[in-house]
Amino acid sequence: MPNPSVVIVPGAWHRPAHFQGLIDELAKVNYDAVGVTMPSVDSSPPLPSWDQDAQAVRQVIMERLDAGKEVVVLAHSFGGIAMSEAAKGLGKKERAAQGLQGGIVKLMYMCSMALPKGQSHIGQLTPQTPEEEEIEKQRQELEAKFGGMEITADGALKLPKDNVHLILYNRCEPKDIERAVELLGTFPAGPLSVPVTYTAYREIPSTYIMCKNDLALRLPYQRRMIAQGEGCFDVEECDEGHSPWMSKPQFIVDCALHPTNRPPRRQNASCDPCRRSKRRCVVLPSSDGVSACANCRRLGHQCTFEFADSKSSLTSGSNKRAKYQHNATSKTIREDGCALGTSPAADINIPHDQFDPTLAIDHDILSSWLNLDFDNYLEGDSTSSTNGLDLFTSATDLSRRHTSTSGGIDNELTLHSTGFPKIENCRSFQSIPRIGFSFNSPIYLLNSGIDAKILGDRLTRIYEAIATSSASRFLEYDCNLYPSKNRYRIGENTSSSSNGSPLALPTTGLHASPLDHADTAPVQDEPAQQISLLGSVRFLDHFGDFYGNRLSAAARKRSDETLKAVLRAFSMQWLPSSNPSFEQGNNEQRWKNENASGSFIDAWVRARSLLQDAHAHNTRSFRMILATLTFVGIVTPTKIIDAEGLVPNNFLKDGLNQLCSLDQLVTNYCIDLGQSSIYGPLAEASLSIIRWAGYIRDTGAALSLDHKSILPDKWGPTRAPPNKEAIADWATCRNILELDANIQSIFRKASAETFYIWRKIINIKESVTLPHGNVADKSKSTIEAINMGIATIDEFNETYQPFISHCCYVYLYDTRPIHLLSILMNHGSVSHTMFWSLGIFLLVDVFQTATVSHLDESIAQCIGPTIRKYRDHAASIVAQVVGSVQNLPAEEVFNLQNGLGAEVPITVYHVTPSLAVTALEKAIESVIESQHTSIPQGGLREYHREALVPDGIWDHQVDILMKGLMSLDVTIGGSQTCGVTLRRLMRRHGDTLSECWTSEFET
Repeated sequence: MPNPSVVIVPGAWHRPAHFQGLIDELAKVNYDAVGVTMPSVDSSPPLPSWDQDAQAVRQVIMERLDAGKEVVVLAHSFGGIAMSEAAKGLGKKERAAQGLQGGIVKLMYMCSMALPKGQSHIGQLTPQTPEEEEIEKQRQELEAKFGGMEITADGALKLPKDNVHLILYNRCEPKDIERAVELLGTFPAGPLSVPVTYTAYREIPSTYIMCKNDLALRLPYQRRMIAQGEGCFDVEECDEGHSPWMSKPQFIVDCALHPTNRPPRRQNASCDPCRRSKRRCVVLPSSDGVSACANCRRLGHQCTFEFADSKSSLTSGSNKRAKYQHNATSKTIREDGCALGTSPAADINIPHDQFDPTLAIDHDILSSWLNLDFDNYLEGDSTSSTNGLDLFTSATDLSRRHTSTSGGIDNELTLHSTGFPKIENCRSFQSIPRIGFSFNSPIYLLNSGIDAKILGDRLTRIYEAIATSSASRFLEYDCNLYPSKNRYRIGENTSSSSNGSPLALPTTGLHASPLDHADTAPVQDEPAQQISLLGSVRFLDHFGDFYGNRLSAAARKRSDETLKAVLRAFSMQWLPSSNPSFEQGNNEQRWKNENASGSFIDAWVRARSLLQDAHAHNTRSFRMILATLTFVGIVTPTKIIDAEGLVPNNFLKDGLNQLCSLDQLVTNYCIDLGQSSIYGPLAEASLSIIRWAGYIRDTGAALSLDHKSILPDKWGPTRAPPNKEAIADWATCRNILELDANIQSIFRKASAETFYIWRKIINIKESVTLPHGNVADKSKSTIEAINMGIATIDEFNETYQPFISHCCYVYLYDTRPIHLLSILMNHGSVSHTMFWSLGIFLLVDVFQTATVSHLDESIAQCIGPTIRKYRDHAASIVAQVVGSVQNLPAEEVFNLQNGLGAEVPITVYHVTPSLAVTALEKAIESVIESQHTSIPQGGLREYHREALVPDGIWDHQVDILMKGLMSLDVTIGGSQTCGVTLRRLMRRHGDTLSECWTSEFET
């Protein structure tokens, strides 16, 4: 049977030429496709309705139906209205009843308007829920910021081409964006308010392609339209923006394929790399005779079907379901040949009020969410897995990789997606738990987020944006110096390294990760268990009774209330400190903004009070540990400092001691669970995340405050030297897209090295402040610590600084529009640069203290130039990055989407706001200090201020850094710290700062 024709209906402002890439992809699989020219686009005078668009679509469809062809109609955005109207009476079923050949076999709504009869575009987008009201509020803020759409002389709507790509073409490639923007036409306003007269999706089989990152037709509106369909839609989900046909055309091709020709997408028919990575596997015809799926061709992987071939003798899915319904038996055999037993399928009962996996066998969305290969479960095949019980693949995403003890690794556990841990001893099939079959399973706590009912919608989005972003940069498995043997993945990210899959080199198709040493074994292409920071806390507390931390009802309530209060105060730091756009408008809005700081102070005081109360009652839980670790990073309000002085923070020590205590309990609990446990490795991975979060706070406090580190200075057992050659290749890569895809993974490795170096600096600090020993002994230990610190810094600079400098080069000198670089790349590079540089500045402070106290002058003069070189380079690169950030287009859309103020700079995107402020303060002082001529006098340095002469370089750096510092006060947290820092800088260097400052007035 010939393939159906595909008719593509463009949305508002778009033309068929926009979809040429999709048309070409469809042609590769022998589908002829055509785009419809919409009369409303560029109409003059503007058309009052969409009826001419519907007629044009119907005409193109009829041309194919008259030829006896079947048709798939694919509509984008507003084109869904014209498609629905044009399809009236043209479904294959309706035409067959009339004795006519051909017909529409499927309608596809691609993030499109799927409206019930009587509804209009404007009516559908009228907010119906608090979430939609917040989206509308954001839209109005954007319109106030950018001025909205332009109106042509004849009254048509014209999109602003300088920033429309942020809404329509997010997640698309730069080369495609420029062309798409140039092709945009005008569109009339009239059709937006004309109701539809026909509900096509109730008569013709329909698919809705839901795009999770769509910024034009936001996800809540898409979900509401799907719900209005009352089950009429097959739903396909993707992570794309409003233009998936441009950002991921192969996904759209796969969705459009005729059911009889659609390549199997089940796990048993996927290639091995796609099966392990849960990718949609589509094998396309190839002119070169090589059988490989689209993903393997793109990624350069070897496309093998060993798992699928092993399943080729199995019966069809429908037969398996029949076996299930008729109480057939299934037998499971271990890979070593030991039978686990025979069990009637009828015994596998699922409560009627819980999800029945048999209902999701052919439902891609639910089956991928459950990660459930249910056919394996029913069949009980002996070849189901090379890792043990793959027939139980479920939401736990867990596997056990066994290696010989002679190789130095004993029963290494790794969180992947191929199955549960191998059972060490034969036991009956009935004794194996059915993990993850219930929505109430504790497994689903692991990646849980915060409920909007707790903080409200805006604060929830702020928390997710800041906490998840920072956790992805600093808590990922690749950053962790305390890693368990179980890989995990934090939040949503696209980094290959974080989930264990290999990273491609910039110019080759090698499979080895560029971050792994050549002598280490390559990491398998397997996704790791996704765990959120909050989810790990909930998961561990859930089993508190099991490991001996039984809490009373009052203690549980204190833990919950304290964590809620801390998260509220934490999130409020990123609320706008003021909103100038409302100063001359809405008085109520201005009043709210003026009181935002007061609300933050109240929230901070309440959080502190609850923490004090909980610690006084010795409330011990992982929720309390997270609350403590979070609170110590919250900015202390200036009013509190003015009233009470510098507030001592005693919570950290208590929280870390609690962590050490619970750490031992959970560790013993995991040992008791045994090697065949499913939950044991998950608990170990969760504990690893919390332990590492505590290590970060402990290290930061020990480096910058009067705090002695509590957690041990330890590098985990899996540490391997970085692959310097591969990182060097990336340091010269000029392919922005490839660099963009891999930068986050490299920065994670660099972050791990940074924490290692920070501990070396702490060793220097502690050797300087030793309470016992004579001067000679202290001097010797200090010199040893300094030399070791310098060696690790030199090694880091040799490996990573060329890459970091290259990223700064891309920022400053690349001639292409800087806004085409992804937000992920911007955040990662800026955050790490500030983080690393702050450590260097603190090293300088420690060295100066050592010089004053007991370090021999000759030794100080020998080491001093090296330390100052580090300082000058760190100050220079911070100035470069801050200058680049100031030149970046504002990320208003991204900020408002995440509940932030429109003008929040990306330097603010760190879980501890004071960190960026401190780094900038230190950078400013370092630049000024480097220009002074110093002379020793009584162990202190005295500066000749007459030697400070602006030369157009250092004074420009000071100006940039000061502007970067001042830009941070747009948030409450930034304003609380910037004011104190600015006053301190003015007292020390007021004249110099005034001399370097430039204004931006034009008259």
